[in-house]
Amino acid sequence: MVVRQVQMSDTDVESTVKIALRRERQVLEGLDHVNIIQCLGYEETGKVCNLFLEYVAGGSLHDWLRKYGRLNEDIVQSFSEHILSGLEYLHSAGIIHSNLNSSHVLVDASGCCKITNFMDCRRHTEMRTTSRSTILSGCIFWMAPEAVAAQAECSSQIEVWSFGCTVLEMWTGKRPWHGQDATTVRLWLSRTKAPPVDGIVLSPLADDFRQRCFAKSPAQRLTASELRQHPYLELPSAYLFSGLA
Repeated sequence: MVVRQVQMSDTDVESTVKIALRRERQVLEGLDHVNIIQCLGYEETGKVCNLFLEYVAGGSLHDWLRKYGRLNEDIVQSFSEHILSGLEYLHSAGIIHSNLNSSHVLVDASGCCKITNFMDCRRHTEMRTTSRSTILSGCIFWMAPEAVAAQAECSSQIEVWSFGCTVLEMWTGKRPWHGQDATTVRLWLSRTKAPPVDGIVLSPLADDFRQRCFAKSPAQRLTASELRQHPYLELPSAYLFSGLA
């Protein structure tokens, strides 16, 4: 297992972290899905909080991309389907991860992806009682235009955009909006621009999949469930994950 530990003092910042850790524990204890990290226990001893999580030996998708660069098409399709399966399960349970990116997707030795780090997650019940300015989180490079502009509540449609950014990472081996700073990206997002695809040529199916994730109107983006049915994700019948090395 992995232990996420927080050493507490009396400062407000650390109290916020403690609350987030408790929220993560409460959410994870109610989830059971192969593509979601498992919570194995939680304890508070004095000023130390411990969250015990399933150990995934392969590390994060972000680590894989840094080590190996862009992934081949079959692996992108397989990993994308795993992530979407996890998102579909979360959204059906009324939970929005709120901070999806390659750093928060773990990959085990068999090539199974697991969404992790739920400290920023939100339930639909919380969204109805929390102001928009306080429920939106994550890094701007993975955020949807309406999230940056605080023109929408945190929703599954916003999360589909973040998922699209994560797929783009796998296609290119680089973070979305690579080479641009946060101020410039905020400007592009204010014009409802999707992150560019640099250095590669996508197949027609892959490009259609990309456009479904990055539709300007949130209502026009496919849901995680609908994206799982997209023909881009149809793997060859002989596909078998054998690692990246």
